[in-house]
Amino acid sequence: TEYAIGNASKIKVVGATGAYTRDFEDMTKKLLDVENSLQSAKLGQSTVKLLLSNVTSLQDQLNEAEKKVKDSNDNLNTITSKINLGNATLDGLRTAIDHLKSKTFDLGNNATKLQEANLEGALNLTREAKQRAEKAVADAESLQIIISNTDRQIKNTDRLIEMQYNNFNSTQSDNDKKLEDLQQQLSDLESQLPSINEKMCGQNSDTCDICGGAGCGKCGGISCDQGATTKAEQALDFANKTEHRIKEHELTAEEIFRSVSQIKQDTVAVRS
Repeated sequence: TEYAIGNASKIKVVGATGAYTRDFEDMTKKLLDVENSLQSAKLGQSTVKLLLSNVTSLQDQLNEAEKKVKDSNDNLNTITSKINLGNATLDGLRTAIDHLKSKTFDLGNNATKLQEANLEGALNLTREAKQRAEKAVADAESLQIIISNTDRQIKNTDRLIEMQYNNFNSTQSDNDKKLEDLQQQLSDLESQLPSINEKMCGQNSDTCDICGGAGCGKCGGISCDQGATTKAEQALDFANKTEHRIKEHELTAEEIFRSVSQIKQDTVAVRS
């Protein structure tokens, strides 16, 4: 009876967890390894996402620059077509002007002859025709001014397009260099995927095999016992089982303690 009382007192003081100190230390070390592997994998994924985002942004900028150059070329073609049409119209007007000038000269001669013949009505008609001819000449000269202004605008547009084109070429070259750098960094990260997959999922592979990997919908498994994911699951299972065993031992210890206490009371009663 005294031996049982001593054992119960020792369990009450030390606790049932003392027998599992080494198991808890091993479990803690495994959990720390899992945490370090998970942190490393998260950092790699964040870097890949950032690089992909930069590639997409540069591609959008390149597309926008190409659109601006295309719009400028379309505007230039439209202006050129209008100028060609204006030149054709101007040639027609020049021909008409020359014809009108010739008729004006003829009308002037006719007016002189009519004046000499004292034909007042015919002279008035001739004067009106001359006025219309002079107005046509003035209109043609105004059109010539408009065409000259258009020529200046075309030259300015050509200079602007040339400047924009040079700027576009420079920007495109810089973007191509950045894309090459990003693609190189992405290739470097992809080359590291097999080793990351081995640490996380348990298989050295850059594809989605039985143990899964980056870009797959799974990671680890029963046959992938070297991966951090499987180790974490095993550690969690071990911790749950250990907790269950501890609770069972605590219940057993409490039952022993109650039994010993009862025996102690019975012993005191017998001695009395």
